[in-house]
Amino acid sequence: MKIRIVSLAIILTVTFYQPVLAQTTHGHKQDKDLKPEQIKPRIGIMSEAVARQKLVTYGVTDLTELKLVGYQYVIRAKHNGRPVELEMHAQTGLLREKGATTPLPVAASRKNRVIRGRQIKVERRELVKPERLQ
Repeated sequence: MKIRIVSLAIILTVTFYQPVLAQTTHGHKQDKDLKPEQIKPRIGIMSEAVARQKLVTYGVTDLTELKLVGYQYVIRAKHNGRPVELEMHAQTGLLREKGATTPLPVAASRKNRVIRGRQIKVERRELVKPERLQ
């Protein structure tokens, strides 16, 4: 009796397990059947609010256009007082002028904003035992 149950379990496992192995999570049999539009990115796309904040850190002002085209934000604004057309990659955040290969430099006013040494006043505080608080 035990042999029949074990052999039935093996047959059912092989019968139902084989079709599951043949498919990927997308329902395709092989990766070569996938089309680029069916593959979703593993990391998120930057929201418009985050893109606007990033532009501020780069010294971009007078934003007239910000639209998402594919995985690129197309931006029309001013940088260092001159009108520019920029591209920002929506996944990596790489910002550059349209057609340029080098990234846009961060605004000089935003560089080196690191707190060092004793720039923040630190007060000395003592721990008080709970019985002394009454």
